[in-house]
Amino acid sequence: KNDQGVRSTTGTAKLIWAAAALGAEGRGEETPESVAQGLKSEKDWRHSYPKHLSALGRLAAQSKANALNIARKGMDAIYDSFEFEREGKTLKFKEAMSQFTTGTFTTGEIKGSAAKGPVEPAMPYKGNVLKGQELMAKLQAWSAYGTIEASVADAVGLLAQRGEQWLDLTGHYFVILGAGSELGPLQFLLARGATVVAIRTRKPAGWRETLRIATESPGKLIFPQAEGEGPPEDRAGCDLMTETPEIRNWLLSVLPSGSPVTVGCYTYLDSDAHVRVSLACDAIMTELAEKRKAALAYICSPSVDYLMPAGCMEAMATNREASPWWAKISRAPLPNVSKVGDAHICHGFVVAQGPNYALAKTMQNWRCILAREAGSVVSANLGPSSRTESVMHNATMKVVMNGMGYLPPLESFDADTASALMAMLLVHDVRNGSCKANPSVALGHPWELFADEAVHGGYWRAGFDIEGSRILGGLIYALGVAAPIM
Repeated sequence: KNDQGVRSTTGTAKLIWAAAALGAEGRGEETPESVAQGLKSEKDWRHSYPKHLSALGRLAAQSKANALNIARKGMDAIYDSFEFEREGKTLKFKEAMSQFTTGTFTTGEIKGSAAKGPVEPAMPYKGNVLKGQELMAKLQAWSAYGTIEASVADAVGLLAQRGEQWLDLTGHYFVILGAGSELGPLQFLLARGATVVAIRTRKPAGWRETLRIATESPGKLIFPQAEGEGPPEDRAGCDLMTETPEIRNWLLSVLPSGSPVTVGCYTYLDSDAHVRVSLACDAIMTELAEKRKAALAYICSPSVDYLMPAGCMEAMATNREASPWWAKISRAPLPNVSKVGDAHICHGFVVAQGPNYALAKTMQNWRCILAREAGSVVSANLGPSSRTESVMHNATMKVVMNGMGYLPPLESFDADTASALMAMLLVHDVRNGSCKANPSVALGHPWELFADEAVHGGYWRAGFDIEGSRILGGLIYALGVAAPIM
């Protein structure tokens, strides 16, 4: 709460970001103190936050120590700032997680009835299911076009080579926080024999579909439910934000020590609820990493700061020169990129998404690099703009998604395509001890984790900054209306 006793998301966010900045050591014109002061004094936070977070990103990019210390200070500030309310009492969130250690749920379980089929990578695409050479040809075409990084095709290719050795997931536990997500890996994992522990809200219709998928798979589904009688879909589910300690307690009771465990965050909510649910997931995930040696998994958003792989700047220039005439006459700026030493940092912030979105996704990235530094396997791959139900329900976003493909190499993905591709990368990361997800592999900078296997949808190689040009945005919108690319 602020000095007037009012809960302020803006004030809290500024304090968190400023605390993070002060964890760095500064060189050059931007110092930790100047960045922190700029954050705290900004009057138009809703529209001007990107420039301040970009400055923070430049500080983090200067060194491994800066990146890790900013992340530590930022996460400490988040845990110090958020409170937990129950039965009229308020206490610090981290105190609630320490205090409520006994409440739990009963356990539901479904063993799928399907026999195991061929274990191979597969991806739905435009009404077909791509496998084998067709799948690799599509990934290589995307890579050549610039829609994904080449390391994505390399990872899936290796997964295909290892076949059943890596893709038979019998005995591997995958905890999915946000199991109702369209981009989540639930269906892919169950189809390959995994034991999926599903956490999602109490929505009987959603649970009915989840239970059906599990029943028709060769995998096993474990889920929390309330005591009592009645159909399991009516009793299944929990609330990550109000029952965080109990979910943690229950997960520790159903996950056996010594078994391979991966826990993934696939939640999304609007506004400040996105920050709060991300914090709830973080508390659960860090404890499972500590007590069950769990690997961590995330689908990262291109809409924050990232270190770009080699070749992206050249590709931006090439794509700008080869762009359609209508894009050139828009005079849209180049993508928002900063050079820090020899590295190029893409500032992907989208004002329309808002500062709460930026905080939620950045805190997930902070946890990624801190957990990896502490010895956890961390699968953290950028996911593409996707045609999920929530996105396509918004009339404006639907048109934009339908027009993106006119500007090479951008492409919006159907949800089932993105889900399968991100799930394949997840399994690769968990299985491959020689990839960057594994902490035994040395990185020059912690952000190199995100540069690998990035399915950014073309954003890192496009020649224009759509966010920086109303004219270009308007042209893409008009094309999405007149001749949508589905």
